[in-house]
Amino acid sequence: MRENQWATGVLAMVVAGVVLLVGTGCGADTEAEPTETVTVDDTITVSGTADETPSLTYEKPYPYSEPTTTVVWEGEGEPVDAGEPILLRMYAEDASNGEVVRDDHVSVPAAYLVTEEAIGGQLVEAIVGKPTGSRVQLVSQSQDRTLITVVDIVSATATGEQREPEDGLPHVTYADNGAPQVEIPKKVKAPQELNVQQLRTGRRKQVQANAQVVLQVHGVAWSTGDVFDSTWGDGKTPVTVTVGADEVIEGLDDTLVGVPVGSQLLVVVPPTLGFGAVEGHALAKETLVYVIDVLAASDIRE
Repeated sequence: MRENQWATGVLAMVVAGVVLLVGTGCGADTEAEPTETVTVDDTITVSGTADETPSLTYEKPYPYSEPTTTVVWEGEGEPVDAGEPILLRMYAEDASNGEVVRDDHVSVPAAYLVTEEAIGGQLVEAIVGKPTGSRVQLVSQSQDRTLITVVDIVSATATGEQREPEDGLPHVTYADNGAPQVEIPKKVKAPQELNVQQLRTGRRKQVQANAQVVLQVHGVAWSTGDVFDSTWGDGKTPVTVTVGADEVIEGLDDTLVGVPVGSQLLVVVPPTLGFGAVEGHALAKETLVYVIDVLAASDIRE
């Protein structure tokens, strides 16, 4: 019974997250992994790197017998914790005929909490304790449909090289799970212009205009230090937005273009580039301070 529950969870995720194979370019936002072909068991071979759609070789229809999970390779990041947010990039085929039913490589990885309710027991067991950057392959079945799924585990926190903060700007410290905590400097006037500092600098591709990006966002008001928005916290996951589509305030839209994936930004936004133009907004006169982790990005949409 438990194996069926696991399989159903993986299948439901894949089918619910089907991405049409048109409209976006392939987004390479993870470090390249080994390029050689990997035979993960006696019946399935996985080829390709983390920055491209996998190629699967197996007998069709696949002779399914039970749910299986295999590590294709292990990454070098922090281990995945149960209950915490994570990004997962999935590629899945119907094992009866090789039909692609999901390919996150044409867009961006999706954010989930690592719980059975969110991703199913088989996938929880497959990724908990694995370092981010790992790739796992699962075989599952539900309602007589067999799926072969390749899952790349992407960090839900910025992974770039840490940099020294500038004087006069808010000070950022971190909780054990990476959540930022912002301290506004005392007796310092709020900047009147947009101010952007990279707290961590990624080494992956740069965010392009009109791309989809996956972000962790933490915002506080300069005058009070109070948090007014955050993707951090119990039950929360990173958000996906499209750059240049008016889905974030002007000060952030302009800031994201050209930033390497894996970076963390400290952004101080004056009212004119924040909510100043929104009549009656509670933060219309407020200077805003954001800490933003840039986790993933797609290529430019055509």
